[in-house]
Amino acid sequence: FVESFVGADRALRRLALIRVDAALEAWADLGHDHCIAGEANLRNALAAMMAVNVDSLAVVDASGAVQGIVTLAGVRARTATAGSASLTSE
Repeated sequence: FVESFVGADRALRRLALIRVDAALEAWADLGHDHCIAGEANLRNALAAMMAVNVDSLAVVDASGAVQGIVTLAGVRARTATAGSASLTSE
């Protein structure tokens, strides 16, 4: 019972602990109109993708330079492996 009760939110809580730059994928200049800071977390990235109905966001550094992309598939993959992998990016 407890596992089913707390398990529903477990994946979202894990996403809040993983930085976007930990799920960075190679940048392919596909004209991304939406971006997110690399130090944001994957929960924020997922919310941003859902808000604008896209499957990927450009990831930018503090100066605004594109470092790569974060994708919905990448967020899903990190969610599946977060239980056994490190939850934070150093």
